[in-house]
Amino acid sequence: MRLAGVFAIIVLSAAVSERAWSQAADQSCLTAAKSAVEAARKPITPEVPTAPVAMGSLKGKSVWFISPTQAAPYALGVSQGLQVAAAAAGLEAHVFDGKGQPTLFNEGVAQAVAAKAAAIVTYAIDPSLLAQSLPQANAANIPLLISMTSLPAPQGVYASINPDAEALGRLQADAALVQTQCKLNGGVVYASNFIIQKKMKEGTYAEVKKLCPGCTLTEMNVQLPTVSTQLAPQTTATMARLPELNAFIAAWDGAAVFQVAAIEQAQRSDVKVIGANGNSANLDFMRQGRVQTYDAAYPPAQYLGWQLFDQAARAIAKQDPPQITVQVQMLDKDNIGPAGSADNVVFPGLVGYEAAFKKVWGLN
Repeated sequence: MRLAGVFAIIVLSAAVSERAWSQAADQSCLTAAKSAVEAARKPITPEVPTAPVAMGSLKGKSVWFISPTQAAPYALGVSQGLQVAAAAAGLEAHVFDGKGQPTLFNEGVAQAVAAKAAAIVTYAIDPSLLAQSLPQANAANIPLLISMTSLPAPQGVYASINPDAEALGRLQADAALVQTQCKLNGGVVYASNFIIQKKMKEGTYAEVKKLCPGCTLTEMNVQLPTVSTQLAPQTTATMARLPELNAFIAAWDGAAVFQVAAIEQAQRSDVKVIGANGNSANLDFMRQGRVQTYDAAYPPAQYLGWQLFDQAARAIAKQDPPQITVQVQMLDKDNIGPAGSADNVVFPGLVGYEAAFKKVWGLN
C-alpha cells in the first residue's frame, strides 16, 4: 500500500508539472501573439517616394490597368484610385477587366500594346500567365509593372509591388491565437493558384508551429470561380467533420463573406473568422459582432491605386523603381469606427496622402 501511495504521488506530481508547463507555454504564446497584433493595430502612414516626378512632361500619356476581375471589390477600388490619380496628374487611365480568365489577361496587355500605352500595370496576376503578351510589351518598349503577386519582378518587368505575404499570414495566425487564447483548432482558406495566398498560408503555418505547437490547422484550398457556390458548403462540412474547430483564417475577405454566412446558418457561435484585405462588408461584420473578429487589412484600395500610378509614372519617366512594400493594418471592432466610417476614420494615418503624392509630382 505504501508503494502504491508513493506511485500515486509521483503520478500526481507529474500531472501537476505538465499542467504548469502547458499553462506557461500558453501564456508565452498569448503574450507573443498579443504583442504582434497590437503593433499591427497602429495606424499606417503614407509611403510616398521622395524623388520628384515631372508630371508636366508626361501629360496626355496613358496607363493601362489590367484587373484579374472587377467583380472583386478591392481590385475595383484599386482601379478607381489609379484613374483618379492619373486624372490629377494629367494622364489617361484605361481599365481592362480580365474576368478571372488568363486568356483575357493576355488580351488586355495586347490591347494596351496596340493602343500604344505608356505603361501597363497588372494587379494580382502571376506574370507566368502573361507569357503570350509580355514579349509584345517588351518589344514595344512599354514598361510593365506587376502588383500583389508576392513575386519578384521577372526579366522584362519594371517593378513588382507587394505586401510581405508571409508576414501577413503570420499576423493572421497571431490574431487567431489571440482569439482562441492559444487553443487554436483552425482552418486555413486559400486559393493555391495565387502565389500570394500560398505564401500567406505558409506564414500562418510557420507562426502557429512556432508559438503553439499543440494547436492544429487544416487546409481548405479553393479556387476563385467556385468560391460563391462551393465555399459555404465546404465550410459547413469542415465544421461537421471537425467539431472542435474554432476559427477559420481566410486569405482574402471575399472568401470570409461566404464563411460568415455558413457559420451563422450552422449556429456555430464558437467559430470565428480572421480575414484579410479590409473590405467594407467584412468591417461591417466586425462592427455587428457577426463571426469575423479581425481583419489584416491592406490600405484603402484607392490609396494603393495612387501608389501604383506613381510607380507607372516613374517607369514612363525612366526612373529607377523605388522599393515599396504594401503595408498592412490590423483591424478589429475597436479601431474601425461605427458603420459608415470613411477611410479617414479606419486609416487615420493616411489622411492627406493625395497631397503628398501631388507634392512629389510637382503639382502642389
